[in-house]
Amino acid sequence: MSPEFLTWLSAYVIIIICEMGDKTQLAVLLITCNNPRRRWYIFAASSLALTLCVLVEVTVGLTLARYIGPALINKLAGGLFLFMGVIILAKHFGFPGRLAAMIRRQNDIKDTEARAPSPEELPAPWPEDCPWAEDWPVRVDWFRPPPD
Repeated sequence: MSPEFLTWLSAYVIIIICEMGDKTQLAVLLITCNNPRRRWYIFAASSLALTLCVLVEVTVGLTLARYIGPALINKLAGGLFLFMGVIILAKHFGFPGRLAAMIRRQNDIKDTEARAPSPEELPAPWPEDCPWAEDWPVRVDWFRPPPD
């Protein structure tokens, strides 16, 4: 097989695999479901749109290849994909929101501890006329080991 054919085949297979389940494919599917009698118009319009998008991508790729080497383009593309993946995972797991909520919660706890009354300032959990009211506050050691 010639190198030109292998290049064509690899581009064709990669694009077919990448487009499966893509939002472009789903959009064409939904438009066709809503207009089944105009399927050839939809086919022509979506093919033209995809062709023009690929033409822009090839032009940008050729321009970048003149100024930047292919190895650097691969590294930049890989770094961009990693960055986007980290951002998507962070948003999925709610990282920015959860981090801000944790910081707010810690600040609220510190503020509450600063304003918390001492045990002597707390009201007794029973009325003043109870016989044991004068013994408040009482410390009870529930976990003290029994005497030998």
